[in-house]
Amino acid sequence: MSAARLTASDVIDRLLAALARTGTDHSTVKLLRNAKGDTQIEVSVRTDESECKTIEEARLKAQSIYDLLTSRYPQPNGG
Repeated sequence: MSAARLTASDVIDRLLAALARTGTDHSTVKLLRNAKGDTQIEVSVRTDESECKTIEEARLKAQSIYDLLTSRYPQPNGG
């Protein structure tokens, strides 16, 4: 099996995309308390990080984090 060769244009495009990333371009977990005092959970996992190469791997990691946090911060009304 032969590896696909990158053109100079491909390399430049990838470098420009990497340079364009900002400091907010990473995985995040946010815990917010709303006006009723309930904890709201937001999980975002990027696919280009070392342990998540695919969307499925990122989904599984996000789901694992979310499940852990929802068990720690359950909704008062079971919601």
